[in-house]
Amino acid sequence: MRTFSRANGFVCNADRINRRLRSLPRWLFAVVGVLLLVYPSSVRADLHIRAGGNHLQLGVAAPDCFRLGMAVTGSAAQRRAIFLAPQRRTPAMRWTAARAGSSIGIKTSFGELMVNKTTGEASLLNASGKVLVKHIALVDNNGIKLTLGMKSDERLYGSGSDQSQLSLDPNTVNTYVGNGDAYMPFYWSTAGYAVLVVGSSDLQQPNRHASPGAGQIVWDHFPGNSVNVYLMPAKTMADALRAYTGLTGHPLVPPEWAFGYLQSRWGWKDAAYVRKTLAHFRRDKLPVDAFIFDFEWYTPTPDYTLPVNGLPTYHDFQFNPILWSNVQRQVRYFDKNKIHWMGIRKPRLGSSKNLAMARARGWMLVPGSTDPVNARDLNYALPAVRRWWFAHNAKFIRAGMVGWWNDEGEATYTLYYYWNLAEYAGLRELRPNMRQFSINRAFCPGVARLGAAVWTGDTPANYKTLRQQPSHILNYSLAGMPWGCCDIGGFSGNPSPTLMARFLQAGVFFPIMRSHSNLTNTPHFPWRFGPDAESAMRKALDLRYRLVPMLYSLAHRAYDTGMPIMRPMFMEFPDDSSLDDMTSQWMIGSGLMAAPILHHSSDRLVYLPAGGWYKFQTTTLYSGPTTRDVSPSLDQIPLYVRAGSIVPLGPVIQSTQDLPGGPLTVEVYPGGNARFALVEDDGTSYRYIRGIERTTTFTWNDKTHTLSWKRAGNYSGPNVFTHMNVVVYFSGGKQQKAAALGPTGQIAFTPSAQ
Repeated sequence: MRTFSRANGFVCNADRINRRLRSLPRWLFAVVGVLLLVYPSSVRADLHIRAGGNHLQLGVAAPDCFRLGMAVTGSAAQRRAIFLAPQRRTPAMRWTAARAGSSIGIKTSFGELMVNKTTGEASLLNASGKVLVKHIALVDNNGIKLTLGMKSDERLYGSGSDQSQLSLDPNTVNTYVGNGDAYMPFYWSTAGYAVLVVGSSDLQQPNRHASPGAGQIVWDHFPGNSVNVYLMPAKTMADALRAYTGLTGHPLVPPEWAFGYLQSRWGWKDAAYVRKTLAHFRRDKLPVDAFIFDFEWYTPTPDYTLPVNGLPTYHDFQFNPILWSNVQRQVRYFDKNKIHWMGIRKPRLGSSKNLAMARARGWMLVPGSTDPVNARDLNYALPAVRRWWFAHNAKFIRAGMVGWWNDEGEATYTLYYYWNLAEYAGLRELRPNMRQFSINRAFCPGVARLGAAVWTGDTPANYKTLRQQPSHILNYSLAGMPWGCCDIGGFSGNPSPTLMARFLQAGVFFPIMRSHSNLTNTPHFPWRFGPDAESAMRKALDLRYRLVPMLYSLAHRAYDTGMPIMRPMFMEFPDDSSLDDMTSQWMIGSGLMAAPILHHSSDRLVYLPAGGWYKFQTTTLYSGPTTRDVSPSLDQIPLYVRAGSIVPLGPVIQSTQDLPGGPLTVEVYPGGNARFALVEDDGTSYRYIRGIERTTTFTWNDKTHTLSWKRAGNYSGPNVFTHMNVVVYFSGGKQQKAAALGPTGQIAFTPSAQ
């Protein structure tokens, strides 16, 4: 690791200096601390302290984030963890030394990190000097443990998977990955701070539990003798996600087509079956943007029954001729019908020739394993493995594949990270301007910056599963993964027509909308569930595609700020305690609230928080807080809009490649001033990172009843909107006006007398 001090232009090797510092007498550390207080510099290397028997290192890891390195023996220096994005020093990372009584530490524009020189305990303060968390200590007791003080009224959010609630029970959270499970060593506390804990190994993550009587949160099972604690003053969950994104990396925006409908299944029979299915989607006016193929796209048989050494007849890297009898003709048919395609990948090999080569080179994840499946896993942490693996998959990208479906990579905590790194790095070399996109069964911190999305694992087809999915995906959103999805309809078992329709309706409001089914179950094609369910699903798909301009704009905001598309209610209404754990309804952005049917009965209660709420696309206005009892028909979804909101909608289209497809509809729901930033770009490349995009900011002045807009950016591709219809839902009646969508403009309305 290299540390830079802009104050004197000196570049030092932190590891070498740490070794020299440990050889110095303890009294010299106190002298150094005094000198830092007398001669503070703006940006410098970390502050080293020895206190309470431990080695401590204090610094600024990223804007809005402190680093507290703690070691019971050896160095407390920051190590290179894959969870963290590379950082460049900025003015926001400047610090000065601080002292208060028996404590010494560092002070920044966003807070203070102080250490008691006697006890070695640290405290985190915000910019106003308020203590957010104290008694941060490292304990060496049959292995090191990290403790943080916890108040009795604190709630914690953000560690990842949970199928029933949002707030965390520290006693039941272990940091691991599994089939649809992904728990992060991260949380946000309502006390006003967030924390990411990184041990000395990315492979072995700490467990967390609470000691209520002692008022502590305890992290244990750390490997080694040191830990890095990343502390972020964060008044709100939004503040926490902004800081966490700055630390672990901005989540790359998926390609625009990924916000359409993705149809997956295990059991695509042959090339004719695929063509017939696509023709059926287009004939029935059922929008779809991608087909996702399971095992059958590259092998006639799954690899679950292969021996440890594989089989000479198994092919790891070829098109299955049953499904791809003529690859070029099949791809041309896809292109003509505006459909993308993805294929499943496993982290292992099945060819005995490839396995023998990999074992000879030391490339296996678990050398010597006798498990017939896991023994064939590759170790993607090795750069040579990543290069070799992508080189053998590059031909699929050249043939037209647009993304990866990565499955069963939970053998280690970081396997999905290195696997995605192979895909991302390889694609940047092969097609530098093509966005990486993958769907994975778990994740770890930092993987979203590689273009990864996550689904909730292999689930059964029932209403309990349906109710669990929003909770699961919302918890992903709070853990730094804004691109969550699930197997709509459930992976195993056959959903009833009603369950399938309700599942898909909920999926309209998930960040990524993907359905999937098992080999032996009815494929989740809408027409397979009868005319009523198909009609309801068509209506839901039409709504999804109308929402694409809004969803895609919110995806850009997630990239910029960490704010997810799909947000729990408490993020928008933090003062309403009844929303602390609500997952049966949620927000899309700040203004649109989805409350789909998640039970067998079509009856449900919908809670409307304080303020005005419109029934979607109506002038019906309710005043909250209130609870409504609704009974929507099969083709209806309870959907509400917060008063003082702008909702941009596209036309009904069959593929995102049809955009713009007509004028943009800008819906205004009065009752307060409103603002929405519509972001447009080419939808496929990384040019948006360089600012090649177009942002049109719409502003509603509720006092003058005027909608104005202003455009910024230099993107002008064929997919941008050039005209719009503005619809205002006044309580006295709906009004509508059309206009050209120029660089700037405004439209005034006059509400009808009530």
